[in-house]
Amino acid sequence: MDYPHQIPIRRGRYALLAVISGLFVALGFFLIFADGPNPVRGGDWFGFITGLLSILFFGACLFTFLYQLRRAGRGGLTIDTAGLHVHHMARPFRIRWEDIEGFEPLRVATEAFITVYVSNPEEYIAQTPGTLLQKTMRANERVYGSPLSIPISALATDPDDLLDLLNEELADYRALPEDLRVRLDRNRDLSSDQAW
Repeated sequence: MDYPHQIPIRRGRYALLAVISGLFVALGFFLIFADGPNPVRGGDWFGFITGLLSILFFGACLFTFLYQLRRAGRGGLTIDTAGLHVHHMARPFRIRWEDIEGFEPLRVATEAFITVYVSNPEEYIAQTPGTLLQKTMRANERVYGSPLSIPISALATDPDDLLDLLNEELADYRALPEDLRVRLDRNRDLSSDQAW
């Protein structure tokens, strides 16, 4: 166990998505404020509504991608004695080793995930702020068997290598004597609250 394992995010992916979002925001302003005949606009209301929706949606996307680029220094995923710290999401979260039952690769359309099966999914759902996120986690639990998954398409690692590393670290944690696991968990509770 050589801790911590830091897995960075793919900065280039977020930078490209931010540029594309910025272009769509600019297109939205063009649709709203362009004077004269505009071949893209079908009429005044069509151009206004389309431009406004483009600004709102892609503006939110732009904010999210810039936020992720700003946080990129923390890495996308940290694996340490406390468990897994997922940093590249809109809401960072931590999954404790003692709660993890196993991992399974998952592909939804073109996105790759690693589903994390935990012994207490309701506890993780209850800790999540916001009703929408909780409903999403409940839907994930119904469909995929767990509310927790790690989207790995934005991580700078091979999905198979990451899955192997996670399974190896879980096996190492389970191989520890019970008293050492209790001490690690106690130290984790004291130190990880300060890190978050």
